[in-house]
Amino acid sequence: MKKVIRDAKRMAELDGHMLIYAASLGTGKQSIARACHDSSPRAEGEFHILNCASLPDDVAETELFGIETR
Repeated sequence: MKKVIRDAKRMAELDGHMLIYAASLGTGKQSIARACHDSSPRAEGEFHILNCASLPDDVAETELFGIETR
């Protein structure tokens, strides 16, 4: 796990999207996300946790990507 977190911190320097995917409980996804955030240029910004599995698809999409306005 230490190696995974070390790699996540290195990847946090990249300007791009990151998908963290693993089994539902107890796999350390939140720890990896926190390590990436804390090591990124955005570390001074807010860190939000969103459990997409608990949301209907349309709500998760709105939370992640916002609402299109015209």
